[in-house]
Amino acid sequence: MKKNILLISLLLYTLIVSGQNKIDFDVHAGYGLSYLKGSNTGISANSDVKLGFTGGIGMALPLVKMWFIQPEINYQNIGGGQDKTAIIPLQNYKKFTLQYVSIPVLIKFKIPQSGLGLFAGPQYGYLFSKKLKTISDTFVGTDRLSKSDISAIIGTEYFFPLKGGNQIGFSGRYQFSLDKIDTFNNDELYIKNRVFTLTLGYRF
Repeated sequence: MKKNILLISLLLYTLIVSGQNKIDFDVHAGYGLSYLKGSNTGISANSDVKLGFTGGIGMALPLVKMWFIQPEINYQNIGGGQDKTAIIPLQNYKKFTLQYVSIPVLIKFKIPQSGLGLFAGPQYGYLFSKKLKTISDTFVGTDRLSKSDISAIIGTEYFFPLKGGNQIGFSGRYQFSLDKIDTFNNDELYIKNRVFTLTLGYRF
């Protein structure tokens, strides 16, 4: 009960503070370099890197001076290339294409008198499509990957002012899974996402 009251109070406070300040909305798109990190009986390895599109919308809700909550809804095409070490639990594939709808909730600090911002926070990703390209160039599915990916994000941005109060800028971030994204019932077997993303954004 106390937790519910605290959560409701925090939500009301955020709405009140946000209502007294300008809420910024943005659209953004770009590309990410992703790979899969895996482990098999204590030995870990990384797959080759895969390039994929990402894009979405977001908003920045003011909290206190220079601090913001920044929720987003993004599409992500991530995954990885071939694991040449034969260590990552899923083998005989040369490309993993994983498509997520991702919802990060970031805490952002804006450096005073500049367009620079620093942010970090958690993200929930829902896997709605998975295609694995085999060595023989056929595409297959798998039931060894979870529908959910809980990850963390750290990043930075820089936005330039435009006429009318709008802004344009760049954002870079690093995303890493906090838990395994596979369904193996063995803690020594795991697969996790790793993603570096660069996007161009328009804020209004």
